Amino acid sequence: MKLDWKKTFLLGFGFLGISVMWVLYNTYVPIYLQAGHPEFDAQQAARTLGFGLGPALTGFIMTLDNIAAFFIQPLVGMWSDRTYTRIGRRMPYILVGAPIAVVAFALIPIAPMLIPEHLSGNLSQLAGPFALFIGAAGVMLLAMAAFRTPVIALMPDLTPSPLRSKANGVINLMGGVGGVLAFLAGLLGYLFLGHKLMIAMMCLTVVLAIEYFAQQVPFWLPLMTLILVIAFSTTHKETSRA
Repeated sequence: MKLDWKKTFLLGFGFLGISVMWVLYNTYVPIYLQAGHPEFDAQQAARTLGFGLGPALTGFIMTLDNIAAFFIQPLVGMWSDRTYTRIGRRMPYILVGAPIAVVAFALIPIAPMLIPEHLSGNLSQLAGPFALFIGAAGVMLLAMAAFRTPVIALMPDLTPSPLRSKANGVINLMGGVGGVLAFLAGLLGYLFLGHKLMIAMMCLTVVLAIEYFAQQVPFWLPLMTLILVIAFSTTHKETSRA
């Protein structure tokens, strides 16, 4: 009995994509939330438009993903155990949750782009962009919580019991690689390309990774995400601090 390395590495790309998404989310969402606050802006080399929240409220918002996961992931895991379709038990949740999470993730940096420069940090005047930001982040968190458990459960479903430890090592390695790539790409993107463009490019990576290993790629999904990438790359402008 031999491990199907191709299938295992393809499954690992799903974990890589999830790691990329989480690292970028946890890195840049606090920047958007706090940018515009005088104490925060004083520490930044490049000015970013944002909502001017304090660290306490920002910290609370950043815990919402854990709260959502605590309630949603066990339920979805139980439901997927009892789901039987022609594409399997886990795939319906992945094929629905992953595209929603990616689209919502791509919408997050649009909200700061709608902030006039002179209103950066003035939350009382930014009700529309802030509602879009929180709404997109909330949908992303819910969708991620909904499909993460089926992604994790997919490996034992596809791998014989004696080979699961080896397969688990491979997919966790891929997840670690995703974290490193997100850190390096995010750093280079922030310094040279603009972090909004980098987030859009990573969205395309996540879509292709999660959908490809399942071999269930709707033709319109990467096309739609590619359009988002092009839109961000042509509209993004980073403001340097004088």
